[in-house]
Amino acid sequence: MHLQPPRAISLLMAAGVVLLLGLAIIAVVSGRYAVTPSEILASLRRGLARRESPTMSDAVLWQIRLPRIALACLVGAGLGAAGAAFQHLFRNPLVSPDTLGVSSGAALGAVLAIFAGAGAAIAAFAAFGGGLLTVALVTALATRIRAHDRVLTLVLIGVVIASLGGAAISLVKFAADPYNQLPAITFWLMGSFAASTWQQVAIVAPAILITIALLAALAWRINLLALPEDEAQALGVHASRL
Repeated sequence: MHLQPPRAISLLMAAGVVLLLGLAIIAVVSGRYAVTPSEILASLRRGLARRESPTMSDAVLWQIRLPRIALACLVGAGLGAAGAAFQHLFRNPLVSPDTLGVSSGAALGAVLAIFAGAGAAIAAFAAFGGGLLTVALVTALATRIRAHDRVLTLVLIGVVIASLGGAAISLVKFAADPYNQLPAITFWLMGSFAASTWQQVAIVAPAILITIALLAALAWRINLLALPEDEAQALGVHASRL
C-alpha cells in the first residue's frame, strides 16, 4: 500500500483550506445583492458586537449567505469523510458513500413520507431511517451468501438494492399527485442549500462533527482495512466487526 509522505499530505491539506476559504469568500460576495469586502468586514464587526442596528448587508450576510456556506461546508465534510472511510473499507478508490444503497434507501424513505403527506421534519427522519434499513438489509443478505470475496459480494448486493430503490422511487413518483406531491418529491431529490438557516446548521453540525470525530478516532484501524482481510486480522483488527 502506497503512503503519501507527511509533508505532501500537509501541503495538500493547506491548499485545500486555502481553496475552501477562497470559495467561501466568493460565495459571500456573489449574488443579486452586491456586497463589497469592506461591507463584509463591517457587517461581521456589527454582528459580533451586536450593538448597532442591522443593515441590509447584515441581513444578506447573516441570514442568507453565511448559513448557506456553513451548511454546505458541513455537508461536504461529512460526505468527504464517509467517502474516505468507504474507500478503505472496500479497498477501491472509486466507491462513494452511496455504494451500499444508502442514497437510494434514504431517498425512498423521504419520498414515501412526502407521498404520505408528512412534513419536512418527518421526511428527514424517514430518509435517515431508510438509509439505515438499506444498509442493514444489504449487510444481512451479504452475511447469508458464502463467497470468496465478501467485500465484492457486499458491493454487488448494494448495487442491486440501490437499483431496486431507484425503481421504487420512480413508481412512487408515477403515482404521486402531479400538482403537489410530485414537485415536492422532485425538489427534495434534487436538494438545495438556498433556504439554509442557522437552525439547520445547529441540527446538522453535531451529527456530522461527532461522526467525523469517531472516524478520526478509528482512523488507524480503518487504514488497515485497505489491506487484505487476513493481514488486517493479523495486525489485531476484527475486520468484519469494524
